[in-house]
Amino acid sequence: MSQKQVDKYNLVMLGLSVSFLLLSYALTWWAGGVGFILANCLNMGLRILHSIVFIHHYFSSSPWKPLRGLVPSPLLILALLVSAVVTALSEFAFCCERGWFFRLLHVSVGGVCLCFVFLTVYVTETRLIQFVQTQLLPRYRKKHH
Repeated sequence: MSQKQVDKYNLVMLGLSVSFLLLSYALTWWAGGVGFILANCLNMGLRILHSIVFIHHYFSSSPWKPLRGLVPSPLLILALLVSAVVTALSEFAFCCERGWFFRLLHVSVGGVCLCFVFLTVYVTETRLIQFVQTQLLPRYRKKHH
C-alpha cells in the first residue's frame, strides 16, 4: 500500500472503531450483553465488507480474481442445504425429550451429515484441499514435532 492508501485505511479503521463504540453503547443499552455481541458481529461484518471491497478494487485491472475462491461450488451449497434440512428433520423427530437413545440417534445423523459435507468439500474444493495439504499441514506438523 502507498502512504496515501495507508492513511485512507487508517481513517476507515477509525470510523469503524467509532461505529463500534456507538453500536455497542446502543445495542448494550437495548439488549444487554447480547447487544455487545451483536455490535461485535456487525463491526466484524463491516470490516470484512471493507476488505472485500478493497480486494475487488485492488485486483480490478488484474487477470487475478482472488474473491472467486470465496464462492463455494454449487454441489457444496447443495450438500450444506441437504444437511441443514436433514438435521432439522432429525431434531424434530428425535430430539430431545424422548431419551438418550434418540438424542444419540440425532447426534449420529448430524455426524453423518458432517462427513457428507466434508466428503463434498474434498471432492469439489480441490484448490482448498491442495492449499491445506501444501501450506497449512507442513507448518502445523513443524510446530507439533
